[in-house]
Amino acid sequence: MGNVIFWDIVNRKMGGIEKIILTLTQEFAKTTEVKVISHPDSTVMKILKESNAVFKWLLPEKEILEKNVAEDDLLIIFYSFNELKYLKKPNPRVLIWNVLPPMTETGLLRRWRDKITLQELMKKHSMVTMDAHCNDFFFKNYGIRLDVNYLHIPIDIKPNNYKYKIRNNEINITYIGRGNEIWKVKPVKKLVKDLSTLDKKFNIHIFTDMDDLFKKELAETAQSNINITYHFGYWGKKLSDKLISVADIHYSMGTAMLEGASLGIPTLIADSCEQDFPDNYKYRWFIQDVQSYGNFIFEKKDFKGATIRDIITLFSDKEAVEHLSHKQHEYISENYSPSYLVDKIAALKPKARVKTVLKYYPSTWF
Repeated sequence: MGNVIFWDIVNRKMGGIEKIILTLTQEFAKTTEVKVISHPDSTVMKILKESNAVFKWLLPEKEILEKNVAEDDLLIIFYSFNELKYLKKPNPRVLIWNVLPPMTETGLLRRWRDKITLQELMKKHSMVTMDAHCNDFFFKNYGIRLDVNYLHIPIDIKPNNYKYKIRNNEINITYIGRGNEIWKVKPVKKLVKDLSTLDKKFNIHIFTDMDDLFKKELAETAQSNINITYHFGYWGKKLSDKLISVADIHYSMGTAMLEGASLGIPTLIADSCEQDFPDNYKYRWFIQDVQSYGNFIFEKKDFKGATIRDIITLFSDKEAVEHLSHKQHEYISENYSPSYLVDKIAALKPKARVKTVLKYYPSTWF
């Protein structure tokens, strides 16, 4: 295999895609050269440089990419985009790693083109998804069943330092999520609403980049038994140290969920929705639904899992909580480590190329 290339196409805040690039850049660099295509002011570039990662930075410009990308390289991307045409000349091998189903409808022509492209990518072992939720999207929209041998989001495995530490009969719950998207705020609103019905005190710690939307939504459900604290600027070891010091329970979606689960903190999956959650919504531990990183629940009516009362009642049993922590950490260690994911990518042996992806999209032909 040639070198490995990641394309950081969107300058976003930290999310699943960014976490994959950051973690696997360092893991792949142990055995091969890694190149990262990115704008200089991106979150990915900032963190890679601060962590002294070994990689070659490439600006997303046609002339630069043609000189620095080879036919035998493997390009790992997370969806197709028009700028891929800059790589038509070197035409490297490509792996598309889907971590989030598209949230907008597409026309009939685009759906037909997508389906044909997906079928070609599948035949060439060059299309993978993160979880069952992503696979369900492709079956629902294209009638295509993708391989269920998922590529999970990698997470650095840390020791299980979780300690059962209910203090002053109060329970501390941590949540990580960007503050500019309503679907990342609504699950916290539901949690606060449900906790307000219990005769116990709760401290909710929200790790985010901005709090305006959280404060606006949570003001509607504020209760005297719940205290909310916002934390800014946490990532890497600083985030891990803070989570392990305060959390009794972790509650998040996607990569943010894994930040707590990998530390052994008993972790609940946060689903997402752009509207308020239904009253009959139920919660589930990550270890009970390991194929999910959190689902979009718009218009869903039936839910499996436990009530918030059941969840909190468990914490009166120290032995049960510690067993949950151990079982969860063991699973994460075996299935989410960077080395495990690198080996799985190598075993796929992707054979599709950039031109395979671009073939049916006229905007990239010239």
